[in-house]
Amino acid sequence: MTNHLCPLCDHTKVAHYFTDKKRDYLQCQQCSLVFVPAEFHLSTSNEKSEYDKHENQLEDLGYLTFLSRLAKPLLTQLVDADFAGEFASQLSKPESYSSHSNSINSANTSNSNNSANCISLATSDGKFENDKRLNEKPLGKKKGDLTGLDFGCGPGPALAFELRRLGLNISEYDIYYADDKSLLNKQYDFITCTEVIEHFNTPSKELSQLIEMIKPDGLLAIMTKLVIDKQRFANWHYKNDPTHISFFSQQTFEFIAKKFGLTLEFVDKDVIFLKKPKS
Repeated sequence: MTNHLCPLCDHTKVAHYFTDKKRDYLQCQQCSLVFVPAEFHLSTSNEKSEYDKHENQLEDLGYLTFLSRLAKPLLTQLVDADFAGEFASQLSKPESYSSHSNSINSANTSNSNNSANCISLATSDGKFENDKRLNEKPLGKKKGDLTGLDFGCGPGPALAFELRRLGLNISEYDIYYADDKSLLNKQYDFITCTEVIEHFNTPSKELSQLIEMIKPDGLLAIMTKLVIDKQRFANWHYKNDPTHISFFSQQTFEFIAKKFGLTLEFVDKDVIFLKKPKS
């Protein structure tokens, strides 16, 4: 396989890893990234059509609980453990988001006006009520001055909405659903990428951009399933999504951390934190 370069490290030594009925999978011999060659990538329109099928809604308790596996350790690092625990408990009894699109628009307006501490919650009748407890600034080392970006938020940015209603100043970016490129010219205390990096067709470019957008001592919080070995890969449902084209392993993240001078932490089986040094 000499005619393919690794899209993460540009290494020329890539080897066949697996083939199914629809496409080939190659593995870089330097960084261990498993990737789908470009000739098997979907067109932009077909990719967008696949994303439109996703049903990750703000009122989906199961999805919110899934996201909390990243959000709780993130809040523990950025704010404090008690606040993170409060976040997790809130997910077990979420407010009704019957008009969640209006909720997002309202929250985005508040965010753009730097009023992250004025949080409104949608009630069952679609109206908003202030929750004084959630309006308080997060406790801990940064006192609510944190700025964050939910990169690749998709059509239902549940994580950003939950973090915002707890008082964090977080924006959303998505190339298809929230394409405000001005957000990519700023720096943030934290950036979340939940089920996003497996969609990167040029992970070297996208990861370099994200790391550049993180402030010193800031954090890139990633959620993605990890490659274990060839045998498990063969029966892995994760590879069957046609929009999934980059598959990372522990070795791959170790390579990334070393390349960019980051501190690496495997928080959960599919939750990875990459932290920038203070200076």
